Amino acid sequence: MFMRKIIIIIIFLLSFLKSFSQEVSVRQSIEWKKTKSNRWKDYKLNKTPFLVITYQNKTKDAIYFKSGFKNFDFSYSFSACLTKSIKKININDYLNIRSNRNYMVDVFFFDWTNNWDVFEQNILERDIDIENYYLGEIYQNFYKDYKKQDKVYYIYGTNVLPLTEKNITGELKDYFIFLKPNESYSVKYDLTGFQILGGNYTFNYFMKQAEKYVKTTATWDEKEKKWINNIEYLPKKVNNYNLYTGEFITNDVKISFD
Repeated sequence: MFMRKIIIIIIFLLSFLKSFSQEVSVRQSIEWKKTKSNRWKDYKLNKTPFLVITYQNKTKDAIYFKSGFKNFDFSYSFSACLTKSIKKININDYLNIRSNRNYMVDVFFFDWTNNWDVFEQNILERDIDIENYYLGEIYQNFYKDYKKQDKVYYIYGTNVLPLTEKNITGELKDYFIFLKPNESYSVKYDLTGFQILGGNYTFNYFMKQAEKYVKTTATWDEKEKKWINNIEYLPKKVNNYNLYTGEFITNDVKISFD
């Protein structure tokens, strides 16, 4: 009886390890690089901090899945507060105004936008934290190329770009990651805006499972008196890469600017 229990435990562990090895790992890390851009030169920031997100395919298949927009260092908005008009700001008004505070940052990529939610820890009831607006204003002033993200999103919002193999590997390619077995791919996001504000941040990769479909257009439901989001399922295979719909094995990463 005792040996039977041991065998059952061993079988369970082997099954667990096998299933774990069939996942996609999403590893977050922090990287500092010597500042090359003139973007922040007036603020004596000699090194630029980056959040690095590394996707690793631990399955035995060539796979693809939906990710965030990944074509340049800054391509995210904060709690949907990124506006089309750029408000001119004095960056000195933002320096270290959030020192000695602790924040969580939910990093999530839904549909065709990269939305990050920054909120102070240990606060149960809250609206959109003001830090999201501060960060939106800082990045809008220093990254004019964020508008590139809107192009495909709004084109697709008019249902011009169906989810065909041609479009996914063409105009929509920056929204997808393609990985062969054991292959990795990293995306970097500039955290200088957080550095300017000051504070302590824990980054949580919010997406725990790959998407099977995305939202396309929205239609008005006269009976329900609300907009209904239409969805389109992703192709099961694109250029011999199978659609991955499993879980993401993730970690949190912390950085302090105090």
